[in-house]
Amino acid sequence: ADDELSNGRLAVIMQLGPFIDVVGLDGEAAAMLPLLERLGADKNWRVRHVILHLLPQLAATLGPAEFWSHFGEVCARRASDSCALVREDWVVLMAEICGLGGFGQAWAEETLLPIVTALSGEQSYLLRAVVPSFTAGFAQILTPGSLETKLVPAVLEMASDRVPNLRMIAARALAACTPLVDPGMARESIVPKLQEMLADADVDVKFEADAALE
Repeated sequence: ADDELSNGRLAVIMQLGPFIDVVGLDGEAAAMLPLLERLGADKNWRVRHVILHLLPQLAATLGPAEFWSHFGEVCARRASDSCALVREDWVVLMAEICGLGGFGQAWAEETLLPIVTALSGEQSYLLRAVVPSFTAGFAQILTPGSLETKLVPAVLEMASDRVPNLRMIAARALAACTPLVDPGMARESIVPKLQEMLADADVDVKFEADAALE
């Protein structure tokens, strides 16, 4: 019964995007916003995932200020969601929002960067992994200064983590940052770390490090 109820709710929620396309979010339709906020924190990960995928459309409709006033908390919480698929898609969808008019680099650094850097101290490697994933996905969006001071130091540390999967994601992030950061940082910090990772015990980590150094 619970599965049937959840599937029914999902079917309805998945029609919200087309509905917003047609009627927008002005006037009486704006009453949907509190509902969408609540659904963004639903206990069912599938519901949270559907709302997450609505966020770029909502951002384009509302604009930066109103979007963040309604969905800032949803954005922040989904970065550390208990569901891996939600966390992974969060990076992709936030980058999509950054491509919208009025959002972009400054918006990402003001709103998203603090959310991500706070995760570098998490005990769970699953949550810490959001940091290098975000770094790789946003390397072309953020300023070199933000990469150098806020993200690369944390990623370098994760490149020596005991969890192979985290080291692998860190190698990808370092590869994305190498051509963008100060050449001295790349030469003195990033490249030596990647060279060190060529001798990693995990074959996937070695593969990513080798690809990064090509």
